[in-house]
Amino acid sequence: MSISWREVLKGNVGVITLSWILFGVGMSLTAPYFPLYVRMLGGEYLDIALIGFWSNLISSFLTLLGGYIADAYGRKKIVVYLTWGIVAMRFFYAFAPSWEVVLAVSIAEACFRMYIPALSAILLDSLPPEKRAGGLLLAGSATILPGLFFPPVGGYLLDTMGLNGLRLCYIISGATGCLAAGLRMFMLKETHSVSEKPELSTVLLEVWRDYIKGLKESPRVALILIETTAFFTIPSAMAFRLYGPLYATEVVGLTGSEWGIFISISNVVSLILSLTTFFILDKFPRKLLLLIDGTTRLSMNLVLVHPSPYSVLSATILSSISHSLVFSVRRALLADLVEKDLRGRLSAVDALSRTFSMSASNLLAGVIYSFSPLVSFEVSGIIALLDVLCVLFFIKEPKVKKT
Repeated sequence: MSISWREVLKGNVGVITLSWILFGVGMSLTAPYFPLYVRMLGGEYLDIALIGFWSNLISSFLTLLGGYIADAYGRKKIVVYLTWGIVAMRFFYAFAPSWEVVLAVSIAEACFRMYIPALSAILLDSLPPEKRAGGLLLAGSATILPGLFFPPVGGYLLDTMGLNGLRLCYIISGATGCLAAGLRMFMLKETHSVSEKPELSTVLLEVWRDYIKGLKESPRVALILIETTAFFTIPSAMAFRLYGPLYATEVVGLTGSEWGIFISISNVVSLILSLTTFFILDKFPRKLLLLIDGTTRLSMNLVLVHPSPYSVLSATILSSISHSLVFSVRRALLADLVEKDLRGRLSAVDALSRTFSMSASNLLAGVIYSFSPLVSFEVSGIIALLDVLCVLFFIKEPKVKKT
């Protein structure tokens, strides 16, 4: 049965996708240049890693609470309130006087990201099983649209205005974020109504007990999938994700505008691939797609060992392809494996393990990159190979997908 994009991008899925596009405008202006922003504010290579470490570590612990609230109290309220907090942080980034302030803002932003499990649960609740992977891929692909045009704009502002150019990018990011937050506030529909809401004072006492119960009731393969993502998938991509802009500008010698153009090209390739595979993605075994993703990350790290504009462009394209595949397929497989009433908590456990992995991977990548950029990509390639082997031997798909 073919899948129409109109069938998928309606209701909550359409609202979430449009809000992601609006956030994507600001992120396309700022994210490709965040390491450069930290450097311009006085930060060193390891300081960039420390920002990622602390923000992800804080987010790791709060994510559990966010997932519990999503299951115990409902999804929408936590999404709306904390989205506005995220928007406020964009303006604080814009006027940060030093990298230490950026660190503080990133930690505060991490606290507000507690809503992510709730938003993920709304998205998964709103997609039927036979459209999950394709629907997630289409929603994620739509968010690439700003990345087709705005990264070179951010690079141009950086090249012509320097630090003030990046500050302007963050102000624009805050403005588009306001539109996204308003859209979620007025258009998003609740998907998990709860008749009896527990007292908030009892939540912290029950959260760990309920998570342990949820983990015990979850299939073992779902836990293996979460562990594989945390121990291998994320670390294998972290060096380029964290230091790609610095590698491109400092090692290879690209300008900010050229790096932005490379980002746009990679997004074009990723979007074309996503749109052409969207209609048939759910017909392929999830395991096969995970193996393709792992091989893509392995290839990305291998080409970076040889510094040149061509290797940077190739790695950027491969990274974008992997990113479009990895979370849509893994989240779809996780939803296939887990009952709906456990999905919020297990989504939170998945998000917790991913953010905790990102914290540790930030430090690992920072230490190795400070020693040698090329060695950091060699180590990442080895980790990607281990990821492929784990998926090959330990991941199994369910015979019947959960609704």
